[in-house]
Amino acid sequence: MEGARKLLVEKVTDVEGAEEIKRNVIEFLKEKFVQLLHLLDDFGRFFTEKVDQLFPPATRAETLHRWVHVGLTVVLPVALAVLFLFYCCRCCCCCCRNGGRAAGKMMKAPGRGGHLMPRASFESNPQAYFRGLHAGKDLVY
Repeated sequence: MEGARKLLVEKVTDVEGAEEIKRNVIEFLKEKFVQLLHLLDDFGRFFTEKVDQLFPPATRAETLHRWVHVGLTVVLPVALAVLFLFYCCRCCCCCCRNGGRAAGKMMKAPGRGGHLMPRASFESNPQAYFRGLHAGKDLVY
């Protein structure tokens, strides 16, 4: 293994102009890195100018204080209420799925890649389940 590696290194270095290609690649990468740094510098200046336009230095503290106050008194409670309703709705939908009854024991749906379904639904009519599976119908219970 070591001998093959040494032979490969010798072959690569024996190629005429390999050193020049290596230097050209390194110079190209250096140029691109400098261009990237200039791009990041321009972005930083642009961002700083926009922040100064939104928050002039003379009123920056007052404006930020007002935004924090609105965020804490309006946005945060609304966001928490939306999250609460979302999770409450998910819970209610799970509990009310079978006409108000709890789902009962669950099982992996055969042939459906690990999806879960109520065991009672499968056991009540397995023939209809497999007929729907072979027909390509979605899992409905």
